[in-house]
Amino acid sequence: MNHNKIGERVRKIRKKILKQSIEEFAEELNVSKDTISRLENATSKVTNIEVFLKISEISGYTLDELLFDNKETPEKERIIRRINYILNILSKDELEY
Repeated sequence: MNHNKIGERVRKIRKKILKQSIEEFAEELNVSKDTISRLENATSKVTNIEVFLKISEISGYTLDELLFDNKETPEKERIIRRINYILNILSKDELEY
């Protein structure tokens, strides 16, 4: 595992895919801004798998794509996974309009 590359992938996901600030991303993951900063800059190892599982859920990236140099899933599949995640966290009342 290359921690620098993991950090780069996480930063790309946060900025380009989710379009979130560090503060927003940290809040959604329920971690501190410092944890996100350490993760993205690879200044120390973030070993809590829960962080990576949550990033995977909200971004549509698999753990393999986040942690290893595996080929990325086509964007369409990631979007479908993100939509499924959003639908799973919304209540029935929120889905009705």
